[in-house]
Amino acid sequence: SKSAGTFQMFDLVRPASSTITTADGKVGIGIGFVLENNEFVIKKLLPGSEASTKIQIGDMIKSVDGTAITSNFSVGEVGQFIKGEPGTRVAITVLRPGSSSQQTIPLEAPAPLGPKPLTNGHTVQQLSNTPDAPSII
Repeated sequence: SKSAGTFQMFDLVRPASSTITTADGKVGIGIGFVLENNEFVIKKLLPGSEASTKIQIGDMIKSVDGTAITSNFSVGEVGQFIKGEPGTRVAITVLRPGSSSQQTIPLEAPAPLGPKPLTNGHTVQQLSNTPDAPSII
């Protein structure tokens, strides 16, 4: 029988300076995900983010800071769990399909990410209309 995968926990730092700061000053970690077959599946990673060096496309989010993530939540609600004050840590457990080993990796704070301007909001429009291109938080 095929292995369902392994759970991996990543202790990530929300960057102090980020392109993904929300209106209330909270920041995410640079991941984009969708609800697919009752799982929150990672579809995008922000290049240069700490998350992009640890989390992989296809990983499924199973818990955030000890809160079990189920399909009862919306993408927005899961995003609220992930976002927080700049410089704080967030522990994310993912299920990695087909992995053969389990690991827990403590991480250091990433370098601040420089701003990336959007052109007339086209990028945002694209993201909202394309299921496989979720907005990054």
